[in-house]
Amino acid sequence: MSTCKSCGAEILWSVVARSGRRIPLDVAEVQPAPRVTAYNAQTGKCRTLTAEDMRYVADWATHGVTFHRAHWATCPQADRWRVTPEAEPA
Repeated sequence: MSTCKSCGAEILWSVVARSGRRIPLDVAEVQPAPRVTAYNAQTGKCRTLTAEDMRYVADWATHGVTFHRAHWATCPQADRWRVTPEAEPA
């Protein structure tokens, strides 16, 4: 676990399975729903749930997958850390 440099909240770092980018997650678990992040602690990877994924969440949970909000959705200082496409290096 780590601490958010902006608000001081405890966060988990995960890697988005599809893109390989790191993403901070709130430590608190939430109920699975579309747009919530499914996190697999065994692999350290995550994915954002879609409506189609909802039929699998009970099975995933039995295999240790937990569900969290992306920290940038709850951090009061999130805009400070956003990278816009024009700001990313080419």
